[in-house]
Amino acid sequence: DTAREAAGVAAQLEQDEGGWSSAVRAALARDLVRLYDCAGGAHCQRSFASDEARERHRKAECRFLPVSCPNLRCGAVVSRHAAAAHAAGCGLAVLPCTAGCGAKVLRRDMAQHLSGACPKRRVACFFAPFGCSEDVTHGTLDQHCTERQLQHLQMVAAHSRKQESDRLALAEKVVDVRAALARALEARNREHDSLQRQAARLQSELQSTRAELATTRRTQDGIIDQLRQSIKQQKAMQVQLAQLAQR
Repeated sequence: DTAREAAGVAAQLEQDEGGWSSAVRAALARDLVRLYDCAGGAHCQRSFASDEARERHRKAECRFLPVSCPNLRCGAVVSRHAAAAHAAGCGLAVLPCTAGCGAKVLRRDMAQHLSGACPKRRVACFFAPFGCSEDVTHGTLDQHCTERQLQHLQMVAAHSRKQESDRLALAEKVVDVRAALARALEARNREHDSLQRQAARLQSELQSTRAELATTRRTQDGIIDQLRQSIKQQKAMQVQLAQLAQR
């Protein structure tokens, strides 16, 4: 059946190329396409009563007619129905510069041309950092710089003056910040000295309080001793009175 026949042709194609001529391999490849492409998507399935009719169809309308890419050095061969798609993407097609400089460029080199040598490429003026915002191209940059030389010098001078003004303003800010830091440091030192004096005073008061507590404790201990002695004396007198009463 068709599947077995196709498998046999595929097996023949997979053999070593050294034993096959290009004509034989092309014939086997055509057979393989014919057997697998049942829907006719890759080969023509029309049949004709004569060779003349087939040849007329092939040359006039067959969508599978092999055609060569006309672009120099491409060499691609595609079916007639795929020729337009190939031409639309062929990297070796010669195209006019899309920026309009008039150069003829290979499609594959167009991006490099537009970002490099194209005289219509938009570029920034060398003096853009100094304020020049004029729209120029790679091809007109030198002329622009020549024609706007005086304006560019004025821009550079204005930029230098602004930088000097900014530098002076920054220097003033630095002086102000340093003065503020010095005042803050002086205030912090005064606060530190005040806290140290307060701490010393509190330490002295604490020592005085401790001394007073010690004196008070000694006084209390003396009073307690006196009370104890007085109680002992009272008890002794009570005993003596009791003895006298018994006599």
